[in-house]
Amino acid sequence: MYRFLFFILSIFSFSAYGKAPPPCCEKSITIHPTTGIHSYIEEPIQGEEHLIDFHHELLCLLDQQQNLFLFRGNLPEKKKAFEHDALVSAIKAYIAKEGGHIQDNFKIMDLSFLNNLQEHEAIEIEKDWFTIHPETGCFWLHPLYGALINPLDLDTKVRDAIARDHDTDGLKTLMAHLGKIIQAPCSSDFVLYMHCRAGKDRTGEASACYLMQYKGYSYKQAIQFDEEIAKRKLSFLSMNAIRWYAFYLRDIKNMTTIGDIDGK
Repeated sequence: MYRFLFFILSIFSFSAYGKAPPPCCEKSITIHPTTGIHSYIEEPIQGEEHLIDFHHELLCLLDQQQNLFLFRGNLPEKKKAFEHDALVSAIKAYIAKEGGHIQDNFKIMDLSFLNNLQEHEAIEIEKDWFTIHPETGCFWLHPLYGALINPLDLDTKVRDAIARDHDTDGLKTLMAHLGKIIQAPCSSDFVLYMHCRAGKDRTGEASACYLMQYKGYSYKQAIQFDEEIAKRKLSFLSMNAIRWYAFYLRDIKNMTTIGDIDGK
């Protein structure tokens, strides 16, 4: 039974391979190959159609380590153009509003959670910008898809075995890379900007996992944080992936801060 579920998860979820981009954007483009036969794209729900374009109100600072800032937001594109200047202005305004400061010439590592199956054009727009303008930063593609299986539906022993042995949606790999990048020294101010299309579900998935692993958030605190930004519940695919990672941190890595993991 366990091997069958492991096989199903291997087919219907994402795995990342290769190395993370070097700190401080020493390379311009890093693409992580993917496996999987299902794709996931956030279709704008009623009232969210405008979020197809870059929306500065979704910008949120998740962490700051010395001169490195980790932000989340939505796709920084408008009318099929990369909105570099708008993104830079929004980041500066956000930091200034919080009483901080960032250099004018800071670089951006654009961490995209889009997938090539349905969002190829948007990915190419981002990638092309940093190919043409490497002095502004770099592009890192790490697609997220969520998880089809809810770990709450499984027997505890089966769930623990999968949480230990399987990298559901590539989150173990992604979080390890983020941890290394955020701790790496940079000679100048540097922004890691992570996003999907709407800046809510897949971005919320990565955000919740980061906050639980590196900022001491409980599972419920991380979900509440995501929902306050999204102003709605997250998609079931992203919620399943977050639950898998929460179980991994709590039951495999023995992190006592995770707390209860329920069906919310």
